[in-house]
Amino acid sequence: MKTIISILLLLLISQYSCSPTEPEEKKVSPPDTTSQNFSFETVEFGDGYASSDFNDVWVFDENNIWAVGFLYLENKPVNIMRWDGKKWFPQLPYITSSGLSGIWAADSSNIYFACGAIAKYEKGKIIEYDLGALGLPSREGVEKIWGSSNKNIWGVGKWGTIVHYDGKEWKKIEYDRKWLFFSITGNKETGIAYALARSSDDGFIIVELSEGGTNVIYDGSKDQPSLRSLQMKYYEGKLYLGGPDIRSTKIWYYDLKTKKAVLQKDFIGTKLDVDIFQLAMIKNNDIYYIGNTRNLEGSLIHYNGERYKGIIGGFHRSSSYGGAHTDGNICASVGFYNNKAFVTIIRRN
Repeated sequence: MKTIISILLLLLISQYSCSPTEPEEKKVSPPDTTSQNFSFETVEFGDGYASSDFNDVWVFDENNIWAVGFLYLENKPVNIMRWDGKKWFPQLPYITSSGLSGIWAADSSNIYFACGAIAKYEKGKIIEYDLGALGLPSREGVEKIWGSSNKNIWGVGKWGTIVHYDGKEWKKIEYDRKWLFFSITGNKETGIAYALARSSDDGFIIVELSEGGTNVIYDGSKDQPSLRSLQMKYYEGKLYLGGPDIRSTKIWYYDLKTKKAVLQKDFIGTKLDVDIFQLAMIKNNDIYYIGNTRNLEGSLIHYNGERYKGIIGGFHRSSSYGGAHTDGNICASVGFYNNKAFVTIIRRN
């Protein structure tokens, strides 16, 4: 009997002496961010008399950058200037007097150029693809290029130009000639490309390009919110965009899953209400939006996964912008000003 009473007393004591377990607080991980302390280095090319410009750029790494366009260097025409980590030099051979308007690289030994037609740098040699057999009408030509591999490459340009390469031959995809394509990106895993186009009546569309054909996935004249952009990059199911709108500069993305445009930031009434002409990224926590203030001061808006930081002036002025590209370490921006081509390298301090 004494034993039973002792056990009951122990159970009562343990019931009232032990406090209930507090639920653990759910820890929310902060977003991954990147540094926003930058330095800028701008180099110009050309004599300022003959027109020189860069239209696009590709960063393989900090010791291998290719800027493409057309310029005169020591009275000789040049299409490609290359940085090797120590100096800039012409990458020969010279390709065309019409200039190179776009660049896309499968790797450092297989680099493709848009120049109305298509040219390829392959292990030190230039291969020119003849698109004449495609029957491109007058004024049509390839100006921008993107691919997922050497066997899946898309090219776009003015007046409805769309071409595709399957590793064996180039084919033309017919499209309404009122549309002027000016930017292209894509999903490397699926091989599907996405291109921006505008029309003379202020039309703006995003077109999906695949083996199944073409499909307008966003129409700025019908879909809401109605937005515009001059550049576009794909990352993990979203198309990132940003550019001058009717009233202000807006940064947004198009979600390919929900098929909706999402406005991320409107800079109306702020010092960062600038015209965005370039977009460079390989991840969504390291995005470079580059453009001009109204008096042509160079402007950078950088998103690091948590906040936007703006840097106005101090790195270049531009009459016209070409492309921008980043390897995730440094970013290169190209264009021209006062008849000179320029390239600006943006580095983290």
